Amino acid sequence: MKKLHLRHLVILISIILICVVVYFSSPIRFQQIISSTDHVEKIYFTYHAQGETKRYLIQFDEQNEIAEMIDILDTITYSREINTYQGTTSSIVMMDIFNRDSSNYSLSITEDGKIITDHELYQSKRDYEAIFKRLIEWIMNNGTSQPINQVE
Repeated sequence: MKKLHLRHLVILISIILICVVVYFSSPIRFQQIISSTDHVEKIYFTYHAQGETKRYLIQFDEQNEIAEMIDILDTITYSREINTYQGTTSSIVMMDIFNRDSSNYSLSITEDGKIITDHELYQSKRDYEAIFKRLIEWIMNNGTSQPINQVE
């Protein structure tokens, strides 16, 4: 009887470990990381690089406008990380996302490919520098520069 209980315990622990490994190693897309993009009204981007901070606002009237940003960030996959975020010395983009339905949230993207949300940390699966540069270009081309201390 004890052997049967031990065997069940070993099987249960094995299944749990397999599930954890699959959860953290499965590739996911940026679209899966963020909440819904259907109701995004505006995004404030705060870009910090080399000791300088710039702030941009992009307001979205149509769904295809935000699709451009999603397409840039969805070109590679990400994985969930177990460790907590320890900060960065690389450039970072912080996004404050405001939805029409008031389900607002924030996330940050670092030049080295980390995406930090309120509850999770994700890491890009490959070199991220070119994608980060494309994101910055898109923000600067589509955004309206904002004073640092002013939020509309």
